Amino acid sequence: MSATNKMAKSTVRIECFGAERRSVASSFYCVFPLKTLGAVPVLITNRHVVEGFRNIRIVLSTAPDPRQATLERRRVLEFDRLDEVVHFHDNSKVDLAAILLRPILNTNVNDGSTIYLEDISLKDFAAEGIENQLRFVQDVLVVGYPQGQWDSTRNLPLFRRGITASPAMLDYNGESKFLIDCSIFPGSSGSPVFLYNFPAYIEDGNVNFGERCALLGIVSSVLVHDVEGTVEELDIPTATAVTKSLMPSNLGVVIKAREILKIAEVIAREGSAA
Repeated sequence: MSATNKMAKSTVRIECFGAERRSVASSFYCVFPLKTLGAVPVLITNRHVVEGFRNIRIVLSTAPDPRQATLERRRVLEFDRLDEVVHFHDNSKVDLAAILLRPILNTNVNDGSTIYLEDISLKDFAAEGIENQLRFVQDVLVVGYPQGQWDSTRNLPLFRRGITASPAMLDYNGESKFLIDCSIFPGSSGSPVFLYNFPAYIEDGNVNFGERCALLGIVSSVLVHDVEGTVEELDIPTATAVTKSLMPSNLGVVIKAREILKIAEVIAREGSAA
């Protein structure tokens, strides 16, 4: 399976609901191999996407190939105890959350149906060896649901292409983040960001032909400026309502993939993977 096909089949659109609020955003599927709990399937997204909500809706597919997907082969999964299945990064300033998927599946998929998802495994995360090979400017792909848009018939996300605006191997302003030059819109929260080179890339000073792909991180926020030119970092709205006039800079803030691994430690410590 090509890397881009795997990206499409691992990215999941999520909707969260509250009394007077609704959030539409992106997430991606991972399986944490934990010694104490075994394989724990999760959806990775942002804290601001799920915090304060109790209801979640996700759409998965029973079609093994998107070319076979139809509206009839979609499975709409709803769960009304979201706060019971969410784990946050133990640093509240890191905008990351993991949603335990097994309770949602157990509640909704009890007719023997097979759900087809491809997980972004830990070996797909950008390792130190890859980071050391990165140049200051690299091509990236962002996969998700900008402005909530998607191919609803085939249950597929949208791809956006960009470049690293700050070096992905360095911590931006001393934090575990980097910037990308890519159009980021409401709904892009939680989108995975992949290093992606095709049909050729340079490694160890040699030109290699083929695909190179690694998860670099997850979109969290966007840099915007107001009419006076003041720049600020803003959590990407998950609904389209914005209360003041802000202009996007096309600079997205990406939390590095290594921070996702720390959520696995939280789940292992809290021992909740029902």
